[in-house]
Amino acid sequence: MKFISCFIIVIITIFLSWNVTGFGIAAVPPENNTMFLSPGETKEYKVELQNNDASELKIKFFLDSKIASVADEREYYVVGNKTPFVEITLLIKIPDTAKKGEIYTVKYAAQPFSSGDNSPISLNIRLSREFNVVVKETEIEKETKNYDSFPTFPIIIAIIIIFVILFILITRKNNLLRKRFLKK
Repeated sequence: MKFISCFIIVIITIFLSWNVTGFGIAAVPPENNTMFLSPGETKEYKVELQNNDASELKIKFFLDSKIASVADEREYYVVGNKTPFVEITLLIKIPDTAKKGEIYTVKYAAQPFSSGDNSPISLNIRLSREFNVVVKETEIEKETKNYDSFPTFPIIIAIIIIFVILFILITRKNNLLRKRFLKK
């Protein structure tokens, strides 16, 4: 009797899952889930909504960030048989006034709110991702830092010593030349 009931449950599960639509979010995450940008810098980040099912799916895209915006924002994105994936471009811009070491979080999510077919069972699953954006030094700050760490005092002392030695050698040579010419 147990075998028959287990068999019936497996058959019912197979029939119910026959018409399941699935969607996903694909993106190449930054290394260690952290992106490094300088103040004033803007970078594009690509997110892909996917639906490998034959029916179309309307997906709402959500973005929660102080520094990111969607390049071509729409109310919803239709993903399905004609377009199995839709690419969304996020524009990430660090403010000019940001300080080195500040951390901003970019959170995004996708949730289907309607499918093309009139399926009786609807699972509203929300897929979400996030990554951090850390403010790094600007190139000007790096160059300034390199100049600040350049050992100028020892170089100035070395140049002065070289000039003193050259002066002494030249005056000695001139004195020797004068003595030779005066003897003749």
